[in-house]
Amino acid sequence: MANLKVKKEDTTYTIKLYDTEAGAGTPGATTGTLKLRMDDVNYYARITQHLGSDAAGGATPLRYKSSSGSVYQVTQKGEFSIIVPTSSGQTVCVSANGQTFKGANTLWFAEGTVWKAWVEADSSHIAGSLNLTGGTLNSTVTLSVTLAAEIPSGSQTFVLSERVGTGYSDVGTFTVPEHITVLHIEGTSPTGSALYFNNMYNIKVTPGKTYPITGVCDRRKSGARYYYYYLIKFNGLDVSKIKDNDSSMSISWSPAFNGYGTDHDFS
Repeated sequence: MANLKVKKEDTTYTIKLYDTEAGAGTPGATTGTLKLRMDDVNYYARITQHLGSDAAGGATPLRYKSSSGSVYQVTQKGEFSIIVPTSSGQTVCVSANGQTFKGANTLWFAEGTVWKAWVEADSSHIAGSLNLTGGTLNSTVTLSVTLAAEIPSGSQTFVLSERVGTGYSDVGTFTVPEHITVLHIEGTSPTGSALYFNNMYNIKVTPGKTYPITGVCDRRKSGARYYYYYLIKFNGLDVSKIKDNDSSMSISWSPAFNGYGTDHDFS
């Protein structure tokens, strides 16, 4: 490689020359290379039809007019592109030269530009992974990203039947769906004079972890009659208690619940 210096008034511009066309940058519809022969050696300079002072490779006063009449600016350095893809449920972001660019695009920067990239998911997804997350630009960069994972929504109801015997009861288990970190637990036993409580909680949990749903039935005598009290629990936490009726609760999950503050940490 070599350098070519061009002076206009009191300013000197250094133009980097390359040994190959590929070294001067990414090909484009309005960009290319200018071949120069110096001391019996071929060199290549980057040229672009963008004539402004904000040319990606750095502006110079040197112009080249092709045989077709197109006018090109010779830039100070080679120009390379970062090709940013689009992906449902997420946005690929690139930062370089103090600026941030979001979304699908073909971005142009000078050789040697330091850049970084990351993925931002929308509120209903978990971001995928990029093939590259940054570096120093010296060739074309084509970014790709794995698919965003959708955060699921749903609910499930558990019932402690009044027909069970007294004492401890295994009602069932609940396995937290993938990407869910907060569960909304709510007692759903029938309202009325027999209801002792329907508690409501937002609980921090671990995706894929299984939690026990249990119950307790107590038999108590009041006067000449026996009454049964049904208490349903999530991981040992009292959720709903009722007299002489089914005790029940619902477990709900969604992207929105993932962002809620929590009352208990069972992760």
